[in-house]
Amino acid sequence: MTTKPNESTVREHPRRRARVLAMQALYQFDVRGDEWNKELDTWLLQNEPDYDTREYARQLARGVWENRDWLDGLIKQVSQNWDLSRIGAVERAVIRLAAREMLMQSEPPVPVVINEAIELAKAFGDKESGGFVNGVLDALWKRHRDLKPAAVQKK
Repeated sequence: MTTKPNESTVREHPRRRARVLAMQALYQFDVRGDEWNKELDTWLLQNEPDYDTREYARQLARGVWENRDWLDGLIKQVSQNWDLSRIGAVERAVIRLAAREMLMQSEPPVPVVINEAIELAKAFGDKESGGFVNGVLDALWKRHRDLKPAAVQKK
């Protein structure tokens, strides 16, 4: 994926940078399948000098890809009238990434996850992407917040 975000739209905070990288990696996973896994580490090394940022991006991308069937099932339940294959690859990557952070991690807080996802969608998608991603993630959280393990919710 060669699209560059508008620098004023996506600040390069290390966690945000990791999300950008993870979203780009997920786009590649979506297009190329499991074969991309072999190239992920090299690609991250070429695109991010900071070790912690690379590691977080790797954790996010692989975590989403390994749990995509479960995450996709949850997303399908709330994306009314939208088959997952009809959702754009960028939006699909952003929604999967945010769903993982919302439901499988203790941090960041859910409002931060949703806001970051909206910003990624605006930067890499089309003019409708931010609103679409917001709607899907809001519905996802309302319907599935109980899936987040209690130990993760308390942190």
